[in-house]
Amino acid sequence: MSASPSEHSYVPPAVADLDATTASVASPEAQSPQGVTELFGLSGPLFLAQLVNFAIVAAVVSRFVAKPILATLRERSRLIAENIDESDRLKSELTAAEKSAKLEHAKMLKESQAETDRLRRAAEAEMATRMKEAEEERAHVLAAGQEKLALERAKLVDDAAAMAAERMRKAVLTVLADADPELVQKSVEKAWQGAK
Repeated sequence: MSASPSEHSYVPPAVADLDATTASVASPEAQSPQGVTELFGLSGPLFLAQLVNFAIVAAVVSRFVAKPILATLRERSRLIAENIDESDRLKSELTAAEKSAKLEHAKMLKESQAETDRLRRAAEAEMATRMKEAEEERAHVLAAGQEKLALERAKLVDDAAAMAAERMRKAVLTVLADADPELVQKSVEKAWQGAK
């Protein structure tokens, strides 16, 4: 004893309508062309008017909405591609500039090192030259001082000898003033002969 579904269970109205539509489509009357148009609610003039309206809307949308949007999208795509190309170009230029700057820096560093070495050698040579000149000047001044000292010493010796001779002469004259002139004459002659 089976119970029918309608007796024991609730069936929503939408499902009941669907069952009715399915039954009507399955019926032989629904297979006729007029039955399909009635089933879907289609009518020739209304369908044609809807097609014309759709074509007008599609043309207006295509002309005034889609074309400007597509043109804007194409322009933006072109600008993005140009910006990417420009970015790549700038990146390669930056890389080349960095490489060039590194080479220039290395060259300048090498040149400054060479210039520093040259200046150091020149300073050392100048210092050696000045030291040599100073040594020569010191030797010259020392030689001149020694020569002057020798001359002064010789002059002092000559002056001392002259003073001693003058004192000796005065002493001899004092002694001779008291002595016999003949004895003095003989002594002088004897001294002259011994000096020769």
